[in-house]
Amino acid sequence: MQKSRKKIVLLSSYTLPDFSGSGRNAFQFARFLSGNGHRVTLLTFNRNLVHKSCERIQGVNLRRIPYIPDNLLLKFVSLFVVIPCYIYHLLRNSIVVIYGSKIIAYELIIIFGRLLGKKLVFRSLLMGVDDMGTLTGKKPAGGFYQFLFRLIDLYFSINPEFSRLFLDRYPQPGKLFGSFQGTDTSLFHPVSHDEKMELREHLGIDREVFVILSAGFVVSRKGHMEIIPALKELGFPFLYILVGEFHFDDKHFMRREQDYAGRIVEYGTRELGSRILFTGARENISDYMKAADLFLHNSTREGTPNTLLEAMSCGLCPVVRRLPGLDGNLLQHQTNAIVFDDAGMLKPIIGDLFLDHKKRKTLGRNARKYVEMHASFPAVVQEFIEKIQ
Repeated sequence: MQKSRKKIVLLSSYTLPDFSGSGRNAFQFARFLSGNGHRVTLLTFNRNLVHKSCERIQGVNLRRIPYIPDNLLLKFVSLFVVIPCYIYHLLRNSIVVIYGSKIIAYELIIIFGRLLGKKLVFRSLLMGVDDMGTLTGKKPAGGFYQFLFRLIDLYFSINPEFSRLFLDRYPQPGKLFGSFQGTDTSLFHPVSHDEKMELREHLGIDREVFVILSAGFVVSRKGHMEIIPALKELGFPFLYILVGEFHFDDKHFMRREQDYAGRIVEYGTRELGSRILFTGARENISDYMKAADLFLHNSTREGTPNTLLEAMSCGLCPVVRRLPGLDGNLLQHQTNAIVFDDAGMLKPIIGDLFLDHKKRKTLGRNARKYVEMHASFPAVVQEFIEKIQ
């Protein structure tokens, strides 16, 4: 193991303690890489200096670059710290993994990394934001970005649609690593009926009620405004639980969604009353998944949702709006999931699954098997290291 030990730095715009899906996934990926004997640093930003600059958590060296985003002048001044930190970590590592286009001046990381002879990996996170079609189609800078991404050694695609868009721009299959982003299948796992009931008691959830779960930030692309009226039409007792942040203060990176989140909380409470529960951010999201009967995802834009993989890993029956690249790959309709086209279809779908316990269990069991085979962290890490050799 020591002979093949890699020195890897992962760059993520956010990570712990922020509830960013990609940032938390970056941490878990770093943790499993470290567990395989590699020296791993997770590099992110210490916005307004509210966190520790250096920590070691579960074997991961976490480094936060000081960054003050309050105004344009302070952002500019911060670059005089950010850029030297980039160069320092580029010099100390042989592999650089860039998590999306929201990383400050990530273009410089690619350019400096190429000049220093480092292995460069770029990973898109969200369709319509940092897929290759969107990034290289920018006007008037599209030509620059087409050149920029020729410099990378590997494109880490977490969605087959990302892969297609990459190969459309760069017909170099050798540079493509297509893999789901990884899930901790030891934490997110199925439980017995008795364990489920114990979790419900611990979480304060009625043992007998049918629990529908959604997870993630309460933001506009998640489609809650369509889910609530669809659930209101259900003719049986249920509890709809939304696990995720819905209060974003002026310093939060989702602060532009605060008005929407507030409307959803007010609307959901008015329409569903005691049948809806907004938990806020929770570290024990796996407990809620294990305690639920069905996972509902109505997002209009994603890469591959971490929470979807986690719910599937828990053996939870997934009901998911059709998403580019996932339907027919991760999601196989009527085999490991129910795929729908709009929220108007939810009443009969959920009604059928409420009545058919066996079908729910079969879909959930198949979902778990798929994740074990294709999206467990050990498998993804091994394939990644083999590809980047």
